[in-house]
Amino acid sequence: MLNKASQKKSTTITSKSSSRLGKTLYLIRHGQSTSNRDYCEDDSYRDAPLSDKGIAQAKAIVRELELEQIELILVSPLTRALQTCTNAIGIYAQTKHIPVIVLPQISEIISTYYSCGRKRDDIEKQFPTFDWSNVPEDKKWWWPFETKGSETHTHVTERIAETKRFISTRQEKRIAVFSHGDFLYDFMGEQSAYLANCQWVKYEI
Repeated sequence: MLNKASQKKSTTITSKSSSRLGKTLYLIRHGQSTSNRDYCEDDSYRDAPLSDKGIAQAKAIVRELELEQIELILVSPLTRALQTCTNAIGIYAQTKHIPVIVLPQISEIISTYYSCGRKRDDIEKQFPTFDWSNVPEDKKWWWPFETKGSETHTHVTERIAETKRFISTRQEKRIAVFSHGDFLYDFMGEQSAYLANCQWVKYEI
């Protein structure tokens, strides 16, 4: 979605849930996209990439993330998140053999064409080192905005639950999540202010 906040330093938030997983998530919003830059979310900005500023923002947090000793990386299949992940931690992940898993459940909440994605075979080749096994090969993985309009709250809630279940199956304790402003805001149960582009928080879950 369009940028709603200014850049702030990272902080640590503890989930209010009574069912804790004993994991630290590094929730990272993508860098500035061309849609954020131009304040436009029509069909011409479908799955918009990062702007030059967005790429610079991602590179600016490289050292911060390297210091966190991350063991697993989850990333949305939308281009702006994939590019943010690549520029912020891609080289480090390859060097340290950290798995990078593309997970449709953490994509942006869809209310415009901007957050509609592309099929796996259209984008996977641009990010060949990532694990795409959780993304369907031959069908749309995103909410059908073209026929159903904005994504329902019920569907978003289901995606959040699926994400937490997926995380619970992993042995890693320190997990980076490259996602989106609206999704992360809902994921944290509105416990944090809306994240700025490339702002990140530690979320104890």
